[in-house]
Amino acid sequence: MMNKSESVSELFKSLSKFQGELENVEKAANGHGYKYAKLGHCIDTAKPILAANGLSVMQLMGRNMYLQHVLCL
Repeated sequence: MMNKSESVSELFKSLSKFQGELENVEKAANGHGYKYAKLGHCIDTAKPILAANGLSVMQLMGRNMYLQHVLCL
């Protein structure tokens, strides 16, 4: 059984504050004809700002008979 919040207004406030504080990550890697930011660098940049706003990220691996997938929450 999943518990659900009656309201998500506090979550949206925290997300908005997080997005306002987050800065772009430098695109320091090259490959496939373009520059990009590595996922680990993006996560390392976001973690302290997420934590300061009471937020977190989870990456869950899954698989069914057709494909493997990653669910990010």
